[in-house]
Amino acid sequence: MMSQTGATLNDLMHLWDGDLFEDITLPSGMDKTTVVNQIMLDNGLLEVLYPEHELLKGLIKAHFLARQLDYQRLWDAVSQTYNPLYNLDRKNTLTEKTERSENTTGNTTSNTNQSNEQKVSAFDSSTYQPAEQMSGNTSDTTDATTDSQGEDVHTLESHEEGSIGVITPQDMLRREFDIRKDWNIYRFISMDFRDNFMIQLM
Repeated sequence: MMSQTGATLNDLMHLWDGDLFEDITLPSGMDKTTVVNQIMLDNGLLEVLYPEHELLKGLIKAHFLARQLDYQRLWDAVSQTYNPLYNLDRKNTLTEKTERSENTTGNTTSNTNQSNEQKVSAFDSSTYQPAEQMSGNTSDTTDATTDSQGEDVHTLESHEEGSIGVITPQDMLRREFDIRKDWNIYRFISMDFRDNFMIQLM
C-alpha cells in the first residue's frame, strides 16, 4: 500500500495515473469529466486526508455510492425545463364515471284465426254444395328479457401556466440570476468532496 503523506490531490492524481475517480457513480446525464475537473479545480492544491492509493480510491467510490440518491434528486431538480418568469404551472385531471345497468322484460302475443270450407259437386248437379268446413284459432306468445351493464368514463384535463401576480416578472428573473450565479451542482459535489477528503486549513 503506497502512502504519500502531505501530498496534494494533484500530486496523487499524477502519481497514480488519474485513476482515483474511475469507479464513481453519477446521476444519469451528468458529465463525469466535468465533475472530476471541478473537483480538481477546487481541491487540487489541498492535502488529502487518506493518502494511501487503494484506501482513497475505495473511499471515493463508497462516497459517491452513498450520495448517489442525493445527487440524483438535485440533478433532477436543476435539469427541469421551466419558464423562469412563470410562478404558476398547474395541471388538473377530472375523471367522471357513470355506471349503467338496464333490464327490460316483455312479451309479444300474436293471434291467428283460420277458417277453411270445402265444397263438392254431386254428379247430377251443376252447383257446389258445402261438404266440409274447418275453423281454428292459433295464439303464439314470445317472452324476451334484455339485460345490459356498462360504464361510461369521461376525462377532462386542463393546464394552467403563467404569472399570478404575487411577484413581478422582474423579481422572478432576478431570483433566477441569483440561483444560477450562486449555485451550481458540479461545484456542490466538489465542495461535498472537500468536506470528506481534504485537509482544510482554518
